[in-house]
Amino acid sequence: MQRRTFIQASPLWFGLPGLASAQTAYPNRPIKYIVPVAAGGGSDMVGRQFCDRFGKVLGQAMVVENHGGGGGVIASQMAAKASPDGYTLMQGYVATHGTSPATRKLPYDQIKDFSPIGMIGSTPNVLVVNANLPIKDVKAFIDYVKKTPVGCPTVRQARAR
Repeated sequence: MQRRTFIQASPLWFGLPGLASAQTAYPNRPIKYIVPVAAGGGSDMVGRQFCDRFGKVLGQAMVVENHGGGGGVIASQMAAKASPDGYTLMQGYVATHGTSPATRKLPYDQIKDFSPIGMIGSTPNVLVVNANLPIKDVKAFIDYVKKTPVGCPTVRQARAR
């Protein structure tokens, strides 16, 4: 499915036609959409495209608010404390609901304080290494890390000083 088709069809998956008929007053004001990264990157682009299309479907403006910092903790805390009235949405990603909760204590519960409503996009990740290393694939990388105590020549050189 193409991204454009998905975004145009997504209100059907979220059950909004039923919501619109049950509560005709919603949405009667702009919807805040929190993006937990600084403006300009891939996640921001996904959020802005989503808001543009979804706002047209709803017939209401969606305002993107970028709140980067803390691996998404700042934005997540804002969203968790927002009134549960449907006027504040947040775009979660691996840091907000995976990495940050796994590595530190947070001022929110990534499971209890949020309700996932749908996947709106994804971004690819690529593993890269210095071209001067003897690594050409993932197997070679794993072998290199196993053989190298620190795993990084720069760190080994710094420790030797």
